[in-house]
Amino acid sequence: MHVFEGAREEFGGTSSVDEIEEESLDREDAGDSWWPDMVDGRCEHEQVTAELEAHFAELAGSVPMPEPDPNIEPGMAVTGLPAYLETGIEVDYEAISFGELLGTFHVTPVPREVSVDWGDGSVDGPVEAEDGPWPDGELTHAYNDVADLTVGVLQEWDAYWEYEDGEPGVIGDHSGVVRGLQSYSDLGLEVHEIRARRVE
Repeated sequence: MHVFEGAREEFGGTSSVDEIEEESLDREDAGDSWWPDMVDGRCEHEQVTAELEAHFAELAGSVPMPEPDPNIEPGMAVTGLPAYLETGIEVDYEAISFGELLGTFHVTPVPREVSVDWGDGSVDGPVEAEDGPWPDGELTHAYNDVADLTVGVLQEWDAYWEYEDGEPGVIGDHSGVVRGLQSYSDLGLEVHEIRARRVE
């Protein structure tokens, strides 16, 4: 069984940022049950940390992280030779921004460790390794047998979030990080064998 069985169902159906924005709370819709107590038009400190920042962390955790786009050149592998995996994950990502409550919410994805199921029973990770093509990539694997298999890539993320208050002094600016988020993708791969023939 593929070690990441079910990962596509779990991570492949994440909602889009547009859907998140539509579902984001605003002050009118949230009602008194969610909004912290206000004193002279300001949020009390304990309520802010207990409710607002918990809400922001949950919101950041619901933003879909970039999916891997795995590739092995030249589109196949050869038995006995290392296959070099490129995950398609960038080093730096711009912040994802959208309106939230009375201000603007920013989420910046930061890639962390990656796990690779090579499809033949071998699994690497989670590791911090630089992917890339031959000869520099660090995510490599040599296959022993001819096969038609699936290579699965599970990427872990930290989501750094920041809230900029649109009405200074009401909610205030807040920031934090949500760790342990994941995204998944896989790659179909054929493994071939090359044999030398003696020409007479």
